Amino acid sequence: PDGTEFRPILPLVKYADSVRKFLAINKTRALSIVGHTDNHGDAKANLKLGTERAENVMRYFRELGVPPRQMAAFSEGGKHPV
Repeated sequence: PDGTEFRPILPLVKYADSVRKFLAINKTRALSIVGHTDNHGDAKANLKLGTERAENVMRYFRELGVPPRQMAAFSEGGKHPV
């Protein structure tokens, strides 16, 4: 929760594989990956942290074989904290 490292747990690994399969079959569809943070601290820093988190998840999907053209990563920063 405090960093940018992406460490998928087993349920997420299974979900990511199903997304990969879906995108392989549906080549015109795309995956939007949104990074979030809490709403504490500097808003600009939170936006950057959210972007880094989303990009790390996107990197994971690239490693699974999802083409970059089928993905986009962006950040909501602290706009929607849990």
